[in-house]
Amino acid sequence: MNKHLIIYSTVLVLGIAPFTVTAIEEIEKKFEILDTDGDGRISRSEATADNMLRERWNDIDKDKDGMLTTKEFTAFAKVPDEPFPDK
Repeated sequence: MNKHLIIYSTVLVLGIAPFTVTAIEEIEKKFEILDTDGDGRISRSEATADNMLRERWNDIDKDKDGMLTTKEFTAFAKVPDEPFPDK
């Protein structure tokens, strides 16, 4: 399934609206940058590249499997009172 479609669907399910295509593309780009091995998930070791992600890992990894899915990452990236990670 197309990563863009997965992220867009996740955004809709989470009820994060209104949401622009630009914001979705920003999340997708950030996810792809952090997912250095290209497996469609962000591991804890890949997350070390981002300070906020590393610091909040235990809150973000909802299913505690040691990996972030696009759904978990999207929820993290667009929490209204948290800035989007810039590193």
